[in-house]
Amino acid sequence: MSSRKLTRYENQLKKKAHIEEIQSGSGIILYENSTSGTLTLPRPTKSGLTDVGPVNPKIPGSGQFQGDDYYMILVKTGLLKKIKTIKPSDPPQNKKILLEDDHQYESKEKLQAGKGFYLYENNTQGMVLLPKPTDSGVREVQPVNPRIPGSGRFQGDNYYMQMVPRELRLIKAYRTPEQETLMEENLMNENSSVNEVAEEKLILDQPETVTESGKVEHVPVPKPVQPLNEGDGEKGPEVLLNENPMDGIEIFD
Repeated sequence: MSSRKLTRYENQLKKKAHIEEIQSGSGIILYENSTSGTLTLPRPTKSGLTDVGPVNPKIPGSGQFQGDDYYMILVKTGLLKKIKTIKPSDPPQNKKILLEDDHQYESKEKLQAGKGFYLYENNTQGMVLLPKPTDSGVREVQPVNPRIPGSGRFQGDNYYMQMVPRELRLIKAYRTPEQETLMEENLMNENSSVNEVAEEKLILDQPETVTESGKVEHVPVPKPVQPLNEGDGEKGPEVLLNENPMDGIEIFD
């Protein structure tokens, strides 16, 4: 029994739920901005904080915020500094381990996969940390500098659409997912036709073979025609269509 195909809206809700699960965290940790500018967090804190300004030595507590252990990924990359643990993280739960062969398994790479090709621009006043690197390896997007053409921009798939219009601004669509799917289908059809032509050309391009009986010519072998089943399944004798059934029979008066 085949399962019902999800609608586009249901797929968006499912994808959003998966992303929220990946970005979930626990505990309370005090972090500090390690950069010299405003840092845009990959997801808002539970209190709604999205941007963290730089540390100002004249203002105690500046550049700091409280968040769960999800933001430890920014500590590993050097964008944040862990100051102290206010509340320990929850112990890991014993979740069922799913393998790639299981139909329930969905890897992080699969969940973050995207299609199409777009030009995005940083829509904030600070640096934006992308939830996944682009195909070219871009992970951090600097703010737009009016003096530098193209600054604050990057190219990526439609996965980053979830950040539009808050952290990012869509500038241009080079290739939509629908166009990309159509291109893939056309390429598959072209490859299939090329393979058939190449197979026939390979036979015709074989070097000449000379035997005692003469020169052997290489020709493509046509596909055999399926014979009609006659009686017990054995092929019957060949009979010409114009053959007279009375030939060879003498009639005496």
